[in-house]
Amino acid sequence: MLIENILKRYRLPATLKYLAVIESDLQSNALSSAGAVGPWQLMPGTARDLGLSVTQSRDDRMDLNKSTHAAAKFLSQLYENLG
Repeated sequence: MLIENILKRYRLPATLKYLAVIESDLQSNALSSAGAVGPWQLMPGTARDLGLSVTQSRDDRMDLNKSTHAAAKFLSQLYENLG
């Protein structure tokens, strides 16, 4: 329900939650070979641009609440820019 509520706040379809399911099986510690981390598989630079902390001691990409807000913000920006 957390993901759906956040997507709703950003006026995004709830079905976008399946992106995280496909990308990471909702595993907070998921790591891609390219360096994307977390349930939304955000790259470090993108995560920082979206306001997440990505340091040696803290990685907000692994926090479902914070990373979902960042992903929703990113998806909203993509929709705004690409239609």
